[in-house]
Amino acid sequence: MSCVASVTNALVVALFGLPFVVSMMIPLLLRSSPAAARTLTLVTSVATALCATALLPRAATDPTLVIRWLPGTGPMTFSLSATSLYAALVTTWAASLTLLATTSSDRDTPPSLFALVLLALSAGNVAFLSKHFLSRYVALEIVALSIALAPLVELKGDIAGRGFWFVFVMLRLGGVGLLSTIKILYAASGTLEITPALEAAAALDGAHLGWVVLGLLLAVWVKLGSWPLHVWISWGRGLSPGTQAWLYAALMPNLGAYLLYRVTPLLALEPTVQSLLLWLGAGAAVLAGVS
Repeated sequence: MSCVASVTNALVVALFGLPFVVSMMIPLLLRSSPAAARTLTLVTSVATALCATALLPRAATDPTLVIRWLPGTGPMTFSLSATSLYAALVTTWAASLTLLATTSSDRDTPPSLFALVLLALSAGNVAFLSKHFLSRYVALEIVALSIALAPLVELKGDIAGRGFWFVFVMLRLGGVGLLSTIKILYAASGTLEITPALEAAAALDGAHLGWVVLGLLLAVWVKLGSWPLHVWISWGRGLSPGTQAWLYAALMPNLGAYLLYRVTPLLALEPTVQSLLLWLGAGAAVLAGVS
């Protein structure tokens, strides 16, 4: 393995692993020190963002990292395409800047919440760079769980439990849409590699293609928090400003926008879904204008 490939792999591992490791450390070592947890979270997010920045000259040169997990699912690899890398870069820097901007207003934030922020950051970067449906799906589910746990960690009383279950169920709805799509594409293509699986969708009959597009749009619609599936975002308003701004208003919508970018070519194959999307978009715009 060349030196360039080794450095690229190390930076990608840090992009995933650094926030993950620190997220595991915070509840164990800093559970009674919110200030120390906040400082460590900020430093970790900046270091992770610098790793993403250092990968920019290596865009379009995929790392040689390979993960083999469940038998029959194939090797899981990662991409440093410009779109995926810029999405990870912008989202990671957004976490750092949000933490920095809310330092004074989030002084009493529980350390466990900072652990969730870093766990979601790690999983979000995996989702952006993954070339395999299974690793992307698992990463998205970890992000969704982190977001759902935020009200349970920060709020008090019965409202905390209601917030967790409401957000969890709403985001799981998007997960179901994505999982159903993955199953159809896997049956059609025989692979869980994202690009060839999406390309195989063009050969599907009308009914199966319609279900694929609808499943993907459901996942996108939930993640973007678009009407009428926007209610889960309202639970972020009761949380600390930094948590609400990044977990609820930045991370999950960014993942939804990236997923929409990846599946947009499929929309041209299904005119009925295009019309449905147009009417839903128009309805959301009207409601946003009058609210």
